[in-house]
Amino acid sequence: TNLPGDRYKFTIKAVMKGKGDTSYEKSVLIHIKPRFYDTSLFKISSVLLLTLIILFIYKYRLNTIKKQKENLEYQVTERTTEIVKQKEAIEKHLSELEKQKSEIDQKNEEILIATNNMEQAYLNLRLLSDFGKEITSFLHITDICSSFFHYINHLMDSDLVGIGIYEPESSIINFPATFYKGKKQGPIESETNRPHCILSHALLNDLEIISNDIRQDYPEFSSSFPEIQMLMSMASIICIPIRSKRKVSGIITVKS
Repeated sequence: TNLPGDRYKFTIKAVMKGKGDTSYEKSVLIHIKPRFYDTSLFKISSVLLLTLIILFIYKYRLNTIKKQKENLEYQVTERTTEIVKQKEAIEKHLSELEKQKSEIDQKNEEILIATNNMEQAYLNLRLLSDFGKEITSFLHITDICSSFFHYINHLMDSDLVGIGIYEPESSIINFPATFYKGKKQGPIESETNRPHCILSHALLNDLEIISNDIRQDYPEFSSSFPEIQMLMSMASIICIPIRSKRKVSGIITVKS
């Protein structure tokens, strides 16, 4: 039967026809047990189990999303830290480049100024050299050196200014009056056969020498004025031979 589980009463009634239509009735009590899936316990258990499954799925999904979020936050933090470090490194590198560029620009400007000053002084000294023989016919050599120093001092900053007279008989360059840092020095002599002397090299070879860095341009020459040791620290130099009747008779030098 398809009756659900419950208690039922089954009644049978019989009628006897003939003598007064006598009837008989008989009842039977029937108890049908419900199927297991129809029981309240099964239904409650099913509801609880389904609820637990839903809660488990929800919790699992929630934990998965939380882990994904934490992993994403960690990756973002790590990547951000890396980007910040790269940015700081780039900014530091750019700062160093800017500093180097600034130093290079400053050096170039200093070199340009020094070169312009040296070139201007060189041109002026050439003019003085050309007129040197005319001056010597009117003035004493000491007066010439003094006038020459004051003239040069107006044109450029110089530590040492001197005019040397070449004496080929004794192989000596005689500086009767040399001015060092504005003060007149006593006579100085330099032997022309002395090695590694740029003054002798310029005079004997009739060379006009101009250099902003003597140690770099002429490393073979250690000093121009060996008698004054403090002049060893000077870097730039101008040497111009003085010519008289197509012969070198002396030399003009400016050093700083």
